[in-house]
Amino acid sequence: MQEWISIRESIVAIAGIDREALRILLSLLFLLAVALVSRRSLSHFLPWSVLLGAAAINELVSLLLDGRIAAHELRGSTIDLILTMSVPTLLLAVGRFAPHLLSSHHDRRIFVPAIWDKRAAVSEATIKDAGRAAAEPS
Repeated sequence: MQEWISIRESIVAIAGIDREALRILLSLLFLLAVALVSRRSLSHFLPWSVLLGAAAINELVSLLLDGRIAAHELRGSTIDLILTMSVPTLLLAVGRFAPHLLSSHHDRRIFVPAIWDKRAAVSEATIKDAGRAAAEPS
């Protein structure tokens, strides 16, 4: 277990960036790796869930290394877990609820849930046909 702590500290020293920033970057790399291996998109819950499990295990190992859990350690681990999951959770939410923000296809609609999408396409076609019919002389 102590080896894991020394590996983490070595990565922080080699990277030369803040521990919290490194935590966010590594969580994104891990999320992308799980998405690639599982062949799931970032809007699927599987990569996010695997990352949450790995981050929770990492924090649990850190807590149990001392053999005792103090209130300030529990608070710090909770903050670390929230920090680790913040950007992946944002990506999951955007991928699920506003996927147009992640694509190059520019759509005028800001947000249309999947259930409304087909109806909206029909409504737009009906409106265009009605507009043409109104424009043609009788």
